[in-house]
Amino acid sequence: MKKQRLYRLCLTLLLLVFAQGAALAQVSRVVDGGVVYEPDSDPDDWDWTITGIVPDDPSFPADGIITLKSSIEVDVFGDGNKEDVFVTEITNRAFNNQNAIKGVTIEEGIEVIGEEAFNGCANLTGLVLPSTIENVGRNAFGWLRWVDCRNVKEENWSQDLLAPYDVMSPEDLGDYNLTLYYMPSWCNKDNYNYTNAVLTDGEGNLTCPEFNFSRNMDYCVPYAFTAYKVTIDPEFEQDPYAYSVCLPFSMPVPTDAKVYELRQNDNLDVYFGLISGDMAAYTPYLIVAETGYVEVCFERETLIPTTEDAASKLSSKTVSDVTIHGTFKRINNEEAAGNKYYVLQNENKWKLVGPNTAVGVPPFRTYLTLSGSQPANFQIGFEDATEGIHLTEITEDHHGADAWYTLHGQRLSSSPSTSGIYIHGDKKTMVR
Repeated sequence: MKKQRLYRLCLTLLLLVFAQGAALAQVSRVVDGGVVYEPDSDPDDWDWTITGIVPDDPSFPADGIITLKSSIEVDVFGDGNKEDVFVTEITNRAFNNQNAIKGVTIEEGIEVIGEEAFNGCANLTGLVLPSTIENVGRNAFGWLRWVDCRNVKEENWSQDLLAPYDVMSPEDLGDYNLTLYYMPSWCNKDNYNYTNAVLTDGEGNLTCPEFNFSRNMDYCVPYAFTAYKVTIDPEFEQDPYAYSVCLPFSMPVPTDAKVYELRQNDNLDVYFGLISGDMAAYTPYLIVAETGYVEVCFERETLIPTTEDAASKLSSKTVSDVTIHGTFKRINNEEAAGNKYYVLQNENKWKLVGPNTAVGVPPFRTYLTLSGSQPANFQIGFEDATEGIHLTEITEDHHGADAWYTLHGQRLSSSPSTSGIYIHGDKKTMVR
């Protein structure tokens, strides 16, 4: 009898455990603030993890700024009673390619960020790590421009904590200089010398031994800092054409290159004239490589401004009915076409962005607008053009008895009937 009672008691306890396990299995996913939380896959670990987002969930923030919580309330046993559970990990690829995320707050208590967790978040420009971070997976931050590590504890730091491309030492970074780091105060250029590592001292001064500036990504700098060496990627290649450029800091004209600004002479000719001295910050220019590849690199103390400060100082210049503008962010095709922007294309032609093209305006480049008629494309000459023809005139009235020539020296039988650039009266003339 006693054995039977003991058997029944054990069976009852076993059934209760199974019942609680079944109830627990039913609560295997919680969405809080649009963020998905799930139990850790380890049955011996009661901590929960962050596995993704649900942008269509009503709780997802309208501004796209999510909070990754280190504890949430969960009805663990399905009995209506909620308990606090700890959240310690962001799983591998949790937010991979999630463009709905525009900002992230990571609460203290999160310890692990999995592989490629934030890779491909195109609208996420920066991230602040909590002090509790102990491990960061390979390529966790992808192409993020700003990973703020000032809270990271020295005892939690590891050589590859911020290595976004599975590298083991700073020398192995190679061409992958896309992430801008903000380092803890105890790091310095002697013990941690990543390119684009922005260091902070005990007084809060921010310095960067070497800042690699990618011209293919929108400008994103939340804190101004001083850089001692600046390089610009990509290099400029020698060809018959010019590159447009607009930078958020002044710099000397690169060796073996010429730089031009939009000008007008006493005869109202519009042309690109050579500059002397430094290229000014926030100012649109054209740059031409004279030999091979020109590396844009200089070593001197340079202030790198914040995004907001740089954007507020962008300048434009109007000459006659032509205005040249600079931009530090990518302007999409729809906006460029709607505002009738011209972008620099092959053969130094300024082409009107059309509604069915994918051109747009890349960041750190220039574009033109016209106050007069809107031709499909046009050219503006350079001050030091060959054959002694120095200036380019923009004209609507091109009818007359004087001789007209193509740029190849072929004489026309009459004044030009199509838009383009011609030689007329010993100068280059752009016909609309």
